[in-house]
Amino acid sequence: MTGDEFTYVIIGFYVFAILIAFILLIKVIWDRYKNKDDSKYDKIKK
Repeated sequence: MTGDEFTYVIIGFYVFAILIAFILLIKVIWDRYKNKDDSKYDKIKK
């Protein structure tokens, strides 16, 4: 494996990781926004 291929693998891995983190962050924010006024969610959480 050459240096260029190794660099592309690292860049691809970082882009993939950032994409996953971004999706998880949006999911958490969406869940909080969606369940903001839902009392059942608070009971399950506690």
